[in-house]
Amino acid sequence: MNPAPAKILVVEDEGIIAMEIQHELQLAGYTVAGPAFSGAQAIAMAEEARPDAVLMDVVLQGTMDGIETAARLREVLDVPVVYLTAYGDSTTVARAKTTGPYSYLVKPFRSSELLAAVEVALYKHGMERKLAASEKRFRSVVESAPYATVLIDEAGRVALVNAATERTFGHLRDELVGHGVETLLGGLTADSLGAASRGSLRAPRNVFGIRKDGTKFPIELGIDTIETPDGQRLLASIIDVTDAVRARAEHDREHEQVRALACKLVETQDLERRELARVLHEGLAQDLFAMQLGLVPLREALSSRADMQQAVEDLETLLANSLRDLKSVANVLRPAALEHLGFVQAIETLAERFSRLSGIVVSVAAAATLPQPAEPIAIALYRGVQEALTNVGKHAAASRVVIEIELDGEQLRLTVADDGRGITPEETHRPGSLGLLGIKERLRELGGSLSIARQQGGGTRLAFHVPVRRAASAPQP
Repeated sequence: MNPAPAKILVVEDEGIIAMEIQHELQLAGYTVAGPAFSGAQAIAMAEEARPDAVLMDVVLQGTMDGIETAARLREVLDVPVVYLTAYGDSTTVARAKTTGPYSYLVKPFRSSELLAAVEVALYKHGMERKLAASEKRFRSVVESAPYATVLIDEAGRVALVNAATERTFGHLRDELVGHGVETLLGGLTADSLGAASRGSLRAPRNVFGIRKDGTKFPIELGIDTIETPDGQRLLASIIDVTDAVRARAEHDREHEQVRALACKLVETQDLERRELARVLHEGLAQDLFAMQLGLVPLREALSSRADMQQAVEDLETLLANSLRDLKSVANVLRPAALEHLGFVQAIETLAERFSRLSGIVVSVAAAATLPQPAEPIAIALYRGVQEALTNVGKHAAASRVVIEIELDGEQLRLTVADDGRGITPEETHRPGSLGLLGIKERLRELGGSLSIARQQGGGTRLAFHVPVRRAASAPQP
């Protein structure tokens, strides 16, 4: 469907010229309204016909000339005006400019000049309407944004803000428009704005919001370059993240408290184990050993009584088993091997016992000279190896485990690697892995770390690291 032809209102006080203009416009395919001979008649016809453009003679019949008539028309209609006049003096032209004409033709003019002026006026006015509609939509989108949105001109001044900006910063928009963006954003330099205009900046660091009362607050800031009728501009999206930062800080604080509590629990557990092991070793174990010795003369005194001899032997066996079990429990509570054998040999003894019980081959490779870890670190590493071997025996389906102890720069590194099925990411966080989690937190408190990873060729690798300066207490024999 073809669009309807544009309607042109002709306002000309000379009838013959008006008829000639009408004829040329109709030949060009336009619809013609008029002619009007006076300003009042032109305004009345324009309100009724709603033309797409007006050809306006400057000199008209009545009290209003064409320039005043055009000014009145602008108050009631959005229509482009092309002036027609025999007067091209500077005074007339200056008056005409105040009404925003789309062209100015000096009589006599050719038909081609008239039609060209009309075409230009219609095209320019159509583009202005589209731009105005686009700007209206843009302002509507900006206004409806839930977060503060600021349009910044080429000089770094605020050109437009929305209601969310007023709420976020406490300013009225009239207090912001025309002022530098630094009124709202601290830490944003001319260089960073220039970088944003080149598309190289989206979330600049060290930028903060400034409220009307001078209060600074954390923000998330995005800056994009957009095209506007006035050229390229910067559009800043600003989100107040005060609550998020406060919540994150509270979460971090609570997380650190939980970490500290976990470390304290592990430390308390170690102390309790040490005390219980001491009581068992120095108290109950000594009592059992004394009872075992006491049975020797009793057995000799009852050598002639076969029935009593068997009872005494049964008691000796029971005491021996109880003493063995007691030592085993005491060793679990506090590894005696760490005190009597040293760190490396204690790990070797642990590996040999696990290999004997599980049937899994375990090898230990240690550097020739290693610092003896301080007691808290030695116990944490020992418990870590203990837990790792237990997990291998339960879950890994492995046939071989390699334990390596070496110096890695300023770190003492102990690794436990198996050739089993390999741990999954989900398994590292399951409830059953709390033993290693406690050891990890304990090492962290001691300045060390624990990493758990699935090996590329299969199996799982645990790496314990502790600073040498924290680990060393005496040379390892």
